[in-house]
Amino acid sequence: MISLGEALLNERQQRNITLEAISQKTNISVKALQAIENNQFKQLPGKFYLKNYIKSYLKAIGCDEKTFCDIHSQAINVVLADTQEKTKSFYSKLRYSRFKKKNILSLLLIAAFVIVAVMLLYVYKDAIFGGRYAKLRPGDITGNEPGLSSFLPIDPNVFSLDYWPIQVDIEFLDDCWMQVHRGSQKVIEKVFKKGEKTKLKGYELHFTIGNPSAVKFYLNNREITYLNSLSRSERLSIHPTNIKQILER
Repeated sequence: MISLGEALLNERQQRNITLEAISQKTNISVKALQAIENNQFKQLPGKFYLKNYIKSYLKAIGCDEKTFCDIHSQAINVVLADTQEKTKSFYSKLRYSRFKKKNILSLLLIAAFVIVAVMLLYVYKDAIFGGRYAKLRPGDITGNEPGLSSFLPIDPNVFSLDYWPIQVDIEFLDDCWMQVHRGSQKVIEKVFKKGEKTKLKGYELHFTIGNPSAVKFYLNNREITYLNSLSRSERLSIHPTNIKQILER
């Protein structure tokens, strides 16, 4: 009597079908299919799985199930009689294994999400938190800040919702590299050409000027003349509390 595994193997080889092709059609692992062909049925969970595996196997290779079972009924009965259903502990372990794998995958996804979020926060921290003070207007003074009227040359007849305490106009007399930060956010970094002009407004501005003598720098409509005498790059930080000091240099 030919064994069940050999009978299935012969049917598959006659049709020149690979185990991988059967696995794709049935979703049965190649390892389980090899166990069936090698008569290693104890590796399978039990009779229920074995019956369904054989049925799916025959369908995948195009073999008539009734004809095959009639021919090899004795071999099938021997295998089924010798195959025991797995205990409840087996299925409990199986469910626990699947549950564990699912939880591990969920934790990995959460960890990946947190890492990406932290990286994005680090990369865009200046855009998120920078310029926070640059958005403040004279009316947004906290209790720890001096009143703007104590140090700003403000025209009492002028009132505008678009008013900023620092207004800068720059005219370039020669080519000059300049970098500007509003708060902690960089807003300009470029080489300005001779004859170019630019305007900036804000609450806290930080300038790095490559060639100070090549610029005419106006702060709140008053020229800062000391820059004309400098022969090397200059860093200039302007905020409401030091405007008067800068203008008097």
